[in-house]
Amino acid sequence: MTQEQHALSIYGDYNRDDDFAGMRQQDLNLPRLRLMAFNHKLVKERKANAGAWVDTAAEATVIDSGQVGILIPLMFWLEWIEWNPDKAAKQPIIARSSDPLSELAKSAERFEKIRGTDGKEKLKVTEYYSFLVLAPQYFGNYTDMLLVNFSKTGHKVGKAWLNRMRGFKIQEGEQKIGAPMWAVGWEFGSKVEVNDKGEDYYVPVVGSGKLIPQEAVETVKTVALECKARRQLLVDRNSNANDKPEEEATLVADADL
Repeated sequence: MTQEQHALSIYGDYNRDDDFAGMRQQDLNLPRLRLMAFNHKLVKERKANAGAWVDTAAEATVIDSGQVGILIPLMFWLEWIEWNPDKAAKQPIIARSSDPLSELAKSAERFEKIRGTDGKEKLKVTEYYSFLVLAPQYFGNYTDMLLVNFSKTGHKVGKAWLNRMRGFKIQEGEQKIGAPMWAVGWEFGSKVEVNDKGEDYYVPVVGSGKLIPQEAVETVKTVALECKARRQLLVDRNSNANDKPEEEATLVADADL
């Protein structure tokens, strides 16, 4: 008997869920999934490849550069942050909101710009599409989550992905119905583009969507419903305001829209 088989014989019938019965949704640590830019510190330290999607909390590659993985979205929200144009300021955040009727949201809609202390003109307010996702190939289960957001040059990809989710249909008898967000796994990767300065940078790529395995449906549905029941708490606790402004700029290469 191998060590693995021996372990299964001892623990296989044990219901470990009871051990974590008191664990609340707000106790969950939601690591960030980031697309590595050429100038990201993990790339410079050779801990990750440029163009890879990385769990930055564990400093572990989820989807490597040139490869495609599967992500299952559970819920999304929009957030608007006005970063201090003075990167040396003690308070990097001027204001933030997840309210689509807020002045920050309206400023983003108007594409208002401001000049930073580096002399570059940038959007005054950064708009984020934030998605809570499952990564079954990485975690080996359908319960552990990652947070991925799209802003700057990745913004249009996040917006397009959201619309593709909304348009995904399931054949139900003789008619097609809209699929729940959590019912579809999407191919995820990256590609290189070139900015107007001739510099290479990576952007997110979302490929085709496919219904998740039937045996995973009840688990994923339950996780999605639990997250939605605590939506505002998750939004508040996982704000992009927790990032540093220089980290915000490295989701993709530091290029303006």
